[in-house]
Amino acid sequence: MWWKKYGFFKNPLDIRPNEDLVGVDDIIKKVKDSIINGEIFLLYGPIGSGKTSLAFKIKKDLSDDYNVIYINGEYEKDKDINYIIEKNKYIKFLFFKFENKLPIVLILDEFYNFPEDVSKKLKYLYDNRIVHSIMLIQPSPQIMNASLSFLNRLYRKIEMKFPPEDEILKLINKKLKGRVNIDEKILRNLIRKNNNNVRQIFIELNNLLEEGINNINKELEEIKNFEGDIKLSNTQIKILEVLYKNKMSSREISRILDLPRNTVSKYLNKMYKKGILIREVNNNEYIYSINPQYINIISKKIGK
Repeated sequence: MWWKKYGFFKNPLDIRPNEDLVGVDDIIKKVKDSIINGEIFLLYGPIGSGKTSLAFKIKKDLSDDYNVIYINGEYEKDKDINYIIEKNKYIKFLFFKFENKLPIVLILDEFYNFPEDVSKKLKYLYDNRIVHSIMLIQPSPQIMNASLSFLNRLYRKIEMKFPPEDEILKLINKKLKGRVNIDEKILRNLIRKNNNNVRQIFIELNNLLEEGINNINKELEEIKNFEGDIKLSNTQIKILEVLYKNKMSSREISRILDLPRNTVSKYLNKMYKKGILIREVNNNEYIYSINPQYINIISKKIGK
């Protein structure tokens, strides 16, 4: 096991849900606000984006003020909701030696696995103020297994996306604690290859580390060889000249160069896939900049 060689007591890249989340402060605030306001709401997003980890963090953060009950539809879909609530209340009663009167919050993960009649029970519990708030979690924004009367009580849907590249890089470095020296180029390449899916990135990085640092260094050599072979068209050079030490959207670059936006977007996407550019989302559009790892090569190419 690679992690023992580096002095870890357990695998720091374990993909099971945990509280190490990045780039989700805004999501956490929205979720907590919904719970405090007593809403029924949905948290949705792709598999591996950290929805379950966020649910565990919410459960821990709010445990002093709420009786938060987490139910996973993948494993507990056949259990009776009323029984689970009563069981949790009883456990609290035994532990604190007095009746627990904290508001009840239900978190139903993998909600698409539950039968439709569960939504009818949830509606009853919510309407009769037995539960304060209900948080549903699933990949899709569309809820297909709930009654119309329950869906009418759904206050909002909160989307959870994969974190940006730089945030994932910080998370990896935090996990490895400086004990494993992996070139940043490899990590960025790994992040892009897996489309920012943290779970898949950790799985592949685990496999690479299990094979050994030497194999990772071979991959680094391939990346370095690729760098020397970068070929740029005249249009790409013009775009890079505009982007040099700047961050811009395709719309801004299109206006400066007086080129069709779809043409600019096509070249930006090509250079992003090659790793020449990095990007982040701002106001629902991509903002591009030159990858710091390539800045010396690009400066020579464009004569800076």
